[in-house]
Amino acid sequence: MSRRQPLRHPALRREHRIITAADVMEILGCGQTKAYAIIRKLNAELAEKGVLKDSLMGGRVPEKYFYERVFLEGMSG
Repeated sequence: MSRRQPLRHPALRREHRIITAADVMEILGCGQTKAYAIIRKLNAELAEKGVLKDSLMGGRVPEKYFYERVFLEGMSG
């Protein structure tokens, strides 16, 4: 008997994707140490807002938040 995959709306799937340190390195062209520092900063911001609470993921950050913070911050300065 085959297992059926749950149907999910594409917009919901995007909300839950994550960016890893390797992804940050590739996107920003930075080294591993800097990538982890960026992820730690973004996760700390999310924890402060109460968004992630107990589900902080070491070395990973939600994709949507990463793009919002990294690219909007770069455009403002």
